[in-house]
Amino acid sequence: MEIQLMYNASPREKIGKTLTNLLTVGGTLKDGCNITDPEILFEIPNVPTCNYMHITDFGRYYFIDRIHSVRNNLWRIIAHVDVLESFKTDILQQLVTLEDSGETQTDPYLINDAYVTKVKTRTDIMTFPNGLLENGTYILITAGGVGGI
Repeated sequence: MEIQLMYNASPREKIGKTLTNLLTVGGTLKDGCNITDPEILFEIPNVPTCNYMHITDFGRYYFIDRIHSVRNNLWRIIAHVDVLESFKTDILQQLVTLEDSGETQTDPYLINDAYVTKVKTRTDIMTFPNGLLENGTYILITAGGVGGI
């Protein structure tokens, strides 16, 4: 299988990383590993300073966790999939609404204080003395509001 050894200069959380291709090598998948956390054996005299790789057969990008020397010119890479870079095309095609990405001290599960609300229940029942009109009648039911009542 073909492995592109790279250097990643971007943060782990970034989509569209800044990558430098260093070397393309042929490797062998070690028994007992998986597509998410592969262990690859490859033979080259010296390993470049790399922290990232792409496995063409899997179509995925990986963070290199460790590189071990097995013996002269035989190396083992232990890596973990970079989901953001591997699936960036699908992620970037998603339609989302992002109001604010700030953090709040109120609750770790809330994006920001704009979502903090007070819930009050108020029910008003209105009667229609003449009944509903035959040409169409609208009944308005609302929920929520700004600031509460």
